[in-house]
Amino acid sequence: MSSHPGYRKHLSRQVLVREALELLDNEGLNALTMRNLADRLGVVPNSLYRHVKDKDDLLDGVLDEAVASVPLPAGHLGWDDGLVAMATAIRATMLKHPAITSLVVSRPSLGPASLAIGEYGFGVMLEAGFTPRLAERSLNLILTYTLGFVALEVPRVHQPVVTLKELEATYDQLPADLLPHTATVRPIPGRIIDEEQFSFGLTQIVAGVRASLAAEHV
Repeated sequence: MSSHPGYRKHLSRQVLVREALELLDNEGLNALTMRNLADRLGVVPNSLYRHVKDKDDLLDGVLDEAVASVPLPAGHLGWDDGLVAMATAIRATMLKHPAITSLVVSRPSLGPASLAIGEYGFGVMLEAGFTPRLAERSLNLILTYTLGFVALEVPRVHQPVVTLKELEATYDQLPADLLPHTATVRPIPGRIIDEEQFSFGLTQIVAGVRASLAAEHV
């Protein structure tokens, strides 16, 4: 039974992609099959192939649809504040759509929305005096940090194998005489994936990029 019976007469690539993203958000990546999507739309599976080549094509569309919801920073921001805002928005979008995390990590995305993010990043850096090579390496660094952080964050938040309370209990039981430095630091497991840690890492990366930019102009 279709959850959207009106779609039967109005199928399009955009409709398929948006419905697939909603299916991912509600039920996870494993639930996204062509048959499940067709059932939701009230059509036979073969009718979907008039609008997408195959499931890979559908996944590419879903990924770009999610990326399209990442707001690009305001033009008046400098390269550093702009890239921080961009990375923060990417993380927020991935946390909003956790099922796309594995797609973002495993599939190269060259859809219009992904290219727009790259265009923004390259633009603010070239305008600030970056060489093309430094702009490329710097944007790659910021993006891989952001995507890697969220790839670690999502499963720990949504499907934890070990809870934070269990991890903290483990630290409580560590023998201080054998692990004196760890006992002194007293790590808090939840902080490895919290917003403060993300911001701290991003700030350090931007500081390093700023130093590289300064070195180029010595």
